Amino acid sequence: MTTFNGYEYNDCGVCVNPDVPYEFGSFKDCYFSISISETPRGWVHGHNCHVGTGGCGKGCWHHSETTYTSKSKAIVACAERIKEWYGNDKGATKAIAELDRIIAEESGKKPYLKQYSIFDYLND
Repeated sequence: MTTFNGYEYNDCGVCVNPDVPYEFGSFKDCYFSISISETPRGWVHGHNCHVGTGGCGKGCWHHSETTYTSKSKAIVACAERIKEWYGNDKGATKAIAELDRIIAEESGKKPYLKQYSIFDYLND
């Protein structure tokens, strides 16, 4: 078992405790989940999705060839991958709309928060 920043990877290199920031739908209908974890080389993603009688999935793999510099970039890449898999399936219309929302939300500019101190006026 390998551990990095709180994420644990089994002997095959798959994360056993990834974060799941987004999940949508139900197994009766149309479903997807996005999972992410951090490795020494960057962020990686995994997913589970299905519609009708078909589905696909991938775990967060420690040795993934593709890594991302931030959580948001990994989430966007995963959402785009799921959206590509769904294609034009009419049963996945709501899921695709949700994926578009996730991509827009995670791609948007993040607010920058700064903690001010009483001595900040000295730097002006």
